[in-house]
Amino acid sequence: MDELAAAFADFEALLDDLPSVATDERIKSEWREAMVVYGPAAIAAIANSRAIVVDNSVATPSMMAPIIWCCGRPDKERDTRWVGHSLLGVLVHHDPLAWDTLRWMLDRPEWILRATALESLRSDHPAAIIRELVDRGLNDRHRFVRGMASHMIYACEQRPLLPRLRVAASRERLDWLRETMQDHIELGEHGFNAKPRDDEDWIGVQLREYLDGTVREVWFSVRREVYERGGINEVLRQHYGRRDPMPQPRPLPSEAAQPIAPWLVHRDRPMGYLFMNRLEGPDVVQVLKDRHGLDGDNTWPPLH
Repeated sequence: MDELAAAFADFEALLDDLPSVATDERIKSEWREAMVVYGPAAIAAIANSRAIVVDNSVATPSMMAPIIWCCGRPDKERDTRWVGHSLLGVLVHHDPLAWDTLRWMLDRPEWILRATALESLRSDHPAAIIRELVDRGLNDRHRFVRGMASHMIYACEQRPLLPRLRVAASRERLDWLRETMQDHIELGEHGFNAKPRDDEDWIGVQLREYLDGTVREVWFSVRREVYERGGINEVLRQHYGRRDPMPQPRPLPSEAAQPIAPWLVHRDRPMGYLFMNRLEGPDVVQVLKDRHGLDGDNTWPPLH
């Protein structure tokens, strides 16, 4: 999209004119010092996102430009990049230009923009969007983009994409990346993976643990003989002792979840909304609940 490219270039030319974070009165006073690490471009990105979400403004390329800029930051500015992909992930629910922006970023020559477009994906996005972007990522020329695509299949709980990941792993030439892809396949299919550590007497276990209705990832080590004696069940007994109920491995669900309005998520509320709430104004989540109500959770296509 030429409009996004032009708006991005215009924003880069104005970076030096952005207000200092330390004195930016758009930021709540209690957050001003903590937000300095993200930089003035991140504040512009948050302010524009808040206008789209809270004020119900229709997104424009110039509003998306600072978000894209944040998404393209190198590792030494990873905090700023985190702001960018957190905002973009929730904006997909609010304006179709955010979806167009993800596609545009995947067409860019900068590998960091392509990787961050994938990192913006969320499990509450429609499966068709996730699959389109991940398919492109698995075939990308850059190793880190392929790695991010592999991670997002697992992070977005897209079990139907595991066969595609298996094909990608079979043709991957880099040993470390092929091993990472295989780890994601094992976690997705079985809920755990176990492999020898450098010290061959020990096994490293990565577990997608399910307990009390919650899934989380844990890592620990057990002696090799424990795993060989009784598999994952013996490992869990050894690690957790007499814990009742015993945590269990949780493979990815067989079908992708339906897209859900992210402001209705009670646990792990999107960081994009939390960033928006660090600026002055009403609470973003409450505004959305008041506007759209609590009945029904499928808000696709975007709200505009």
